[in-house]
Amino acid sequence: MKGIVFAGCSFTYGHGLEYYSSNNEYIDKPEIQIVSIQDDVLFKTREELRFSNLVSKHFNTFNVVRRYTAGNDQDSFLFLEHLFDKNHEHPHITNRRYDYDDIEYIIFQTSYPDRCFIKLEDQHFRLNDFQKNGGKELDDFVDKLKDFGINSFNEYYDKLRLQLINDIKTKFQFYESKGLKCLFWNITPNFNNLINDDEYLKNRLITFDYNGKNYSCWIEMFEDENSNLEIIGDNEFFGKITPYDRHPSKKAHQIIGQSIIKKIEENEKID
Repeated sequence: MKGIVFAGCSFTYGHGLEYYSSNNEYIDKPEIQIVSIQDDVLFKTREELRFSNLVSKHFNTFNVVRRYTAGNDQDSFLFLEHLFDKNHEHPHITNRRYDYDDIEYIIFQTSYPDRCFIKLEDQHFRLNDFQKNGGKELDDFVDKLKDFGINSFNEYYDKLRLQLINDIKTKFQFYESKGLKCLFWNITPNFNNLINDDEYLKNRLITFDYNGKNYSCWIEMFEDENSNLEIIGDNEFFGKITPYDRHPSKKAHQIIGQSIIKKIEENEKID
């Protein structure tokens, strides 16, 4: 199999997996942002444990992940665009560029819609930018949207969700026209109804099998099981003092990785 690209936010980046390193002096220091510490041992631990590595090892190929953490769906689209851009250097995103023929799969991970911009006429608005200092900003945000004919928060959120889902579908269709295969997994139930209503997307959705149940998104699985799927709850590994980190744990990355492997193998049988 050719290479596999993994596009997503800090979940895909493997934020927090550094805590599973032998260099664990930061576990009981929640004020320290471990991801910003320049330590080769920490970096190697993250790269080894994140699900992208588990999947690529299984298929005996290489994986490509964005070089920095955090972001939103729109950042992930930009990452993919830059990855295949032969005309410009983007060292902050990727250390090399690829031909479409180098890559077999794109595995896309949705993030939280609040982080993304909605385009209204020639302006862009993002809910997160109005949530910095408390509740009043949400009212200011809705008032601003009324200038563009959006009269409620729910109306805005529906438009944003639809915009993001349509963008995923459009991007997938473009990359599939170049010979790549596209699959995705979903963090939030905010997209569930839109995915279920779209046969194209439903066929490309990676679901999670865990403890005899099947989940269509990460939050549903976490809230149902609520065990050691987040780093902060991984007492089995860390003991009583766990890092204050809400990202997927080592165990969660294994579950996500196995779910992706299963979906790719199913997809290959169909092809």
